[in-house]
Amino acid sequence: MNVNIRKEIIRLLKEDESFRYEVLGLLGLRELIEELRKLREDFNNFIKLSEKNGKRIISVGRRISKDGRRMIESG
Repeated sequence: MNVNIRKEIIRLLKEDESFRYEVLGLLGLRELIEELRKLREDFNNFIKLSEKNGKRIISVGRRISKDGRRMIESG
């Protein structure tokens, strides 16, 4: 392959996102990239939900602890 063509292809791969995706599509990797993006989005949603549920669990635990102390004190 001509050195100038090779340099131009490398430059385009580095600088031109749409060209990069065209090449990925030709290589059959575009679908893989899209699935990885979806996986990252799903993972981020899972983390947010986990944090939210963790806060709820802590809140419930505190209420149970308070109720338990009241029961022991009133015992």
